[in-house]
Amino acid sequence: MPKALQCPTCEHKHPVTGLPDAATFGCEGCGRSLKIPGQFRAVAPPTPKPTAAPPVPVVRHDGNGDGRAPRTEAIPAPTRRDRRQAAERARTEATDRRRLPWWARLLSWVIAFPVGLFLTVWPARQLGFLSGQRLLDVLVGTGIGRYWRVLVIAPVWALVTTILVQLLQMAFRRLGARRQRIQEERVAATSRGAAATSDERAAPRDRTAAGASRP
Repeated sequence: MPKALQCPTCEHKHPVTGLPDAATFGCEGCGRSLKIPGQFRAVAPPTPKPTAAPPVPVVRHDGNGDGRAPRTEAIPAPTRRDRRQAAERARTEATDRRRLPWWARLLSWVIAFPVGLFLTVWPARQLGFLSGQRLLDVLVGTGIGRYWRVLVIAPVWALVTTILVQLLQMAFRRLGARRQRIQEERVAATSRGAAATSDERAAPRDRTAAGASRP
């Protein structure tokens, strides 16, 4: 089987594989219309039909780099047990902040004990309720009636001492809070000073680099 068709006019050869899928075609040499035999039409490759280009997928970049939306994980709602534990931790932290060191509590009792005794006995002596002779009667006297003045003075002394202890501990707490606030202010001032110093040191280097980069 011939591999090409020859034009009878100009003798130009046309490859069979390049023939169109039609009954006739134009000669490339002289332009004469030539007829394609039927046995060569099957050889000629079909002309591809134009197809529409597939749509280009639009990818929305959202910061992840792969076009996918960021995945978020749901935070479970706190249970009643979690809320109770959080409240207990908050109470514990607040108690620790208010708690005084042992030496402060001991010092408050050491101060309040004699001061409370003085504040109880001195008004009683001024009012005539308690005197040296009556105190001596408590020690050397007889009968249970000699203790009634002591039974009146002792609760008042305990109450006054307790009030003084509470007042002293409140004063110690305020003093400790004030000292802590002063320390925090000093630390903050030191941090601001260090940051300002670093900025001042970095400014000349930046100006030098900017001057060197200029032509």
